[in-house]
Amino acid sequence: MDELIYTNGIISFRGFDYPFEQTEKIDDMCVHVFMGGQVVALVGNHTVINGKLLLTADEIIAELNNT
Repeated sequence: MDELIYTNGIISFRGFDYPFEQTEKIDDMCVHVFMGGQVVALVGNHTVINGKLLLTADEIIAELNNT
């Protein structure tokens, strides 16, 4: 389970803070998140952002893009 905190364009992940850059949808469940020059793969039903379990790639993208 990956847990992130996302506030004001900053992602806190595994004890470090990164500026959010963009997302790339891979399929219905997987998203690549570009942050601070790095890429992380997040998977639906295994990703918690700001305490909320997100079930799909679209939910992850919406949460990070504030839509």
